[in-house]
Amino acid sequence: DEDEVVGSLRYWEVQLGRDIILLLGPLAVQPVMRGKGYGKQLIAESLRLARQGPWKLVLVSGEVDYYPKFGFVPAAPYGVAW
Repeated sequence: DEDEVVGSLRYWEVQLGRDIILLLGPLAVQPVMRGKGYGKQLIAESLRLARQGPWKLVLVSGEVDYYPKFGFVPAAPYGVAW
């Protein structure tokens, strides 16, 4: 069914120091739909939209090994502790 919800992604505006940033997570895809690229599509499109906003940073709250393929790196070396 074309109208079926197969996944969701949530962003939160949070304050980090003086800046308002985006916190990405959680990402969820129905178990039977995993491995079909839906999570990648959700992240890619949401990041495209986020780049149009005023936020300087997107911080991930989620599975550490999943996000580097989207350009995410650990935040701690940059002095960001969450």
